[in-house]
Amino acid sequence: MKRFAAIFLILLLFLPACPKTVPVSKEPLGEIERFFPLKKGYAWSYLLISVQENQSSLIKTEVEETTGSEIKVNSNGSIFYYIIKDDGIMKKSAGYYILKLPLKKGSLWEFKTSAAEGRITITGHIDSLKIRDKEFRNCIITEEVIKGQNILLRTHYADGVGPVLIEQFAIYGENTVPVLRAELLGYSFDPSAGNQSE
Repeated sequence: MKRFAAIFLILLLFLPACPKTVPVSKEPLGEIERFFPLKKGYAWSYLLISVQENQSSLIKTEVEETTGSEIKVNSNGSIFYYIIKDDGIMKKSAGYYILKLPLKKGSLWEFKTSAAEGRITITGHIDSLKIRDKEFRNCIITEEVIKGQNILLRTHYADGVGPVLIEQFAIYGENTVPVLRAELLGYSFDPSAGNQSE
């Protein structure tokens, strides 16, 4: 179980601790920040499910620190960094965008670094998505394909919340087989980070 959780964390380099409160923003968020709000104190909890092994574990992720455009995220004790730019959000260690403007269906950007090569596509926009017992509105879907690794990551980002569903698939020719699934259990946005609880 620990093995597949570790693999999933390495692949995602993010995942955002437990829910209780829902934010009411005092200031307008940019389009990118609306779909992946990364402010100090923001936290998410996910149920990570190994589809083939029928096992699950809990992933807790929290934004620990923001320094200028650099964001430090702690996910089950693993530290990751993001860079916020005017046109999107980058994985610092990987050196490529995970979200990039324009957030429209069909938008595609490729990446090539010393560590990886691939592409990310915004494959859809849906009005609502039900995860467990919660419904999320105005969601965008991205698909990340890493060349040579036969891996596809599909992420559903909900407006005002962030990633609510992340799925990992193995690619076999023209077919994809589900491997892992992370479902949002809840989230909390710290009032001291510029939000008020409802």
